[in-house]
Amino acid sequence: MSSGLTVAKQRSMCSRQPTPNHDSAARASAASKSGQTAYFDTVTDYRYMADYDDRVNASGQPTRNEGIYFGRTGVGGFMSTDGNDLNVVNPKTRSDSALAEVFIHEVQHDADQHQSGKNWEDQSGPGRPTSPYVAPRWVYNGYQTEFRAYWMNTEDTQRDNFGFSGNTRVNNRTINAVYANAAGAPQRAGSANTNFRNGRQQGIFSHMFRTEAPGNIYRQGNSWTQSYAYLPHHYVFDENFRAMVDNMALPAAGNLINSVRIQDLSDAMATRNANRVRAAVDELDSMDVNYLNDRSLTQDFWDQARSQMTQATVDYLLARLARG
Repeated sequence: MSSGLTVAKQRSMCSRQPTPNHDSAARASAASKSGQTAYFDTVTDYRYMADYDDRVNASGQPTRNEGIYFGRTGVGGFMSTDGNDLNVVNPKTRSDSALAEVFIHEVQHDADQHQSGKNWEDQSGPGRPTSPYVAPRWVYNGYQTEFRAYWMNTEDTQRDNFGFSGNTRVNNRTINAVYANAAGAPQRAGSANTNFRNGRQQGIFSHMFRTEAPGNIYRQGNSWTQSYAYLPHHYVFDENFRAMVDNMALPAAGNLINSVRIQDLSDAMATRNANRVRAAVDELDSMDVNYLNDRSLTQDFWDQARSQMTQATVDYLLARLARG
């Protein structure tokens, strides 16, 4: 399925443009952010002059980080947790098609409503596990939302760097991980073999887990050692999380096309107000209808509909979808 920029949100969304600062590598190193870049400014509106504190400490390290964002080197953008701010990094250096991918990817993070308390949050995993080897709920939701966003962030899913979903010839690999205590002493080692279904699934996993950590240590005490470190760590140590990753061969979600009308309908269903739901159903366009008629990709939406709508309202929706 291809995705376009008819996509958007019913909320007011502000675009900001963080840029690497002049000492970004040194600043990231001083903050123990290996493999990341320091960007400014996360607090000033993009239309105005942005600034940051470039003074250094007695050791010559830049450590005054108010307004500084640390992110993965080369990242195109990021969405705020509340879904109101879409940050685009160095937009002038990117082509129109690359910027389109950033917008689709980042808006999908909000459109899939995976955040805590949202309509389509996955309830897999405990909220606060006591064991470092058990994946908490945010890990499931974190991987799933990245998988969906990477899958949909291009308009040609057969030619981008992630591969083609129709290619079932995959190259499975062995993942090794070591858990260390806060002092860095290894506590437990493990390994697991991937079991992917298609090339695109494998490509997205490999993109997220692109760099092996020294000594295969991805978690040290309660700290992660690199971006997406939770992925190899819990893939090895939690068989339930590993099974979810292996079985997620398609990006099933409630709103992969980032439709503002499907978002409105989901919000209406959450109110359980039949009149508001029917009004939102009437606003669906042909793209929405085609998408919602594909039950293999829309499980989150239909789970919500079955739990929050009366049968009469469900029938009203089904009649609208049947008309095409």
